[in-house]
Amino acid sequence: MCDKTEPKGCIISPGPGCCNFYLPHKRRHCKFPPPAGEKFCVQHLPTDNSGQSELKGMKRVVCPLDPNHSVYEYKLSSHLKKCNSKKSPNRPFYKDGVNSGSSKDGEPVSVSLSEVDVDFLKQLVDKIRQVYQKYIRLEERLEEHEALKEELVNELHQKCLKHRKQEASLLGNMERAGWLTDGTTFIEFGAGRARLTSYLLGTISNQRNSSVLLIDRGTTRNKSENKHKYVEGGPSFERLRIDIKDLMLEEHHVLKGVDRDIVAYSKHLCGSATDLTLRCLERVMRATSTEKAESKKPRLNQPHKYIFSVKGIQIALCCHHKCTWTAYAGKEFWLEQQLTPDDFIITKTLSSWATCAFPDRNAEEHTAHADSDTLNRFSFWTSEERENIGLMSKRIIDIGREHHLKTLGYKTNLVIYVKKETSLENIMLVARPID
Repeated sequence: MCDKTEPKGCIISPGPGCCNFYLPHKRRHCKFPPPAGEKFCVQHLPTDNSGQSELKGMKRVVCPLDPNHSVYEYKLSSHLKKCNSKKSPNRPFYKDGVNSGSSKDGEPVSVSLSEVDVDFLKQLVDKIRQVYQKYIRLEERLEEHEALKEELVNELHQKCLKHRKQEASLLGNMERAGWLTDGTTFIEFGAGRARLTSYLLGTISNQRNSSVLLIDRGTTRNKSENKHKYVEGGPSFERLRIDIKDLMLEEHHVLKGVDRDIVAYSKHLCGSATDLTLRCLERVMRATSTEKAESKKPRLNQPHKYIFSVKGIQIALCCHHKCTWTAYAGKEFWLEQQLTPDDFIITKTLSSWATCAFPDRNAEEHTAHADSDTLNRFSFWTSEERENIGLMSKRIIDIGREHHLKTLGYKTNLVIYVKKETSLENIMLVARPID
C-alpha cells in the first residue's frame, strides 16, 4: 500500500532495505539503504526548521554550496573541499555561464500538456510536421570497429551489448571519417565513465602526438580510462571536472603550445548539454578564425600563435525534453519557421513521446506513470502517431542545431548510427568544416 504522503495512483511500496522517501519526479521510492532502525536514508532523514537532522547523536546539516544534499556536521569542512557544487573561479578556462546562452525575455514557463488547448496543440503538430518534411535528411551509417569485435560476441558482455554496439558504431564512424589521425586532440563531452574513450585510447595507442581530454561535471567511480594510465608511448589524456556551461576550452593548456586539430564527440549528451557543447566549440572556432587572420599579418620578434581547428564533431543525441530555450543553439532557425519560444517548450515536451508514447496495449501498465486525463485528452492520436510526433519534435530541434553549425561554415548530417532495436535514441549529429 502507498504511504499517505505519496501521490494517488502509486502502486509500488518501498523495496526491502530501501528508504521510505518517495521521489515524485521518478515515481518511485529512494533506493538508498537506511541506517539500522531507521525508515529513511541519511539524505532523507526528517529535518527541523533549520534544515538539520540528527542520527544517533551525529547532526547532519545542509551543504551551503548545494541545499539539495546534506552532510554530517563534523565532516562539513572536508566536504566543502570536494563537493561537486564547488566553484573553481581561479582556473583560466573557467568562466561562470560563458556557454549558457541568453534569451531576451528569459526562459519561457514550462507547462504540462494537460494544460495546453487541444486545438492549439493540433496546429502546433501540423507546423512541426511541415518543418520536419521540408528539412529532414537522415543517413544510415551502421558501423563496427575492430576494438570491440571480441566484446560483441563475448557472453560476459551480453547484458550491456546495446552499449557495446553503440560504442562500436560511434568509433567506426570516426574512423570512417578519417579523424583518428596522429596529432589530434580528442575531446569527449559528458564523459561519465568514458567507456567510449577507453576503446579510442586502445585504438590510437601508438599516437605519441595526440591527446585526449575528458570533460564531465561530476565525479565518477571505475573510470574506464584508468587502465591506460601507465601505458607508455601512447597519447596523453586528462579528465577535467567542470560544467560545460562554464568552460572556455580555447584557454585550456591542452590546446596551447602546438598546432593541432580537434575532434569533439560524445555518447548520449543529454538535452541542453548538446547546445552548451556547440557553444563551447563555437568559441574555439571563432578563436581559430581570429588567430588565422592574425597569422597572415607580418610579425617581427613575436612568438608564434598556435592554431587549432575543430575538424570533426560527432554527438549522439538524447533527452530532448531536457533542453532549454535559453541554451538552445538553434534559436535563429526556430524563429525563422514562425515558431515561438513557448512553442519550443511544448515541442520539447512532445519529444518524450518518441520513447514513451503510452502504447494502447499497455495503457493499464502506464496508468501509474502518466496522468490518465492526459492520455484521454490525446486518444484521437494512436500510439504510433504519438510516437511519430515525438520523433518529429526531436528532429526539428536537431535541425535547428544543424542550421547553427552551417552558419559557422560546417557541413552537417543527422545520422542513424544503430538500429532502433538497439537504442531508441539512435541519431547522432555529425559536422565537419566545408572544404
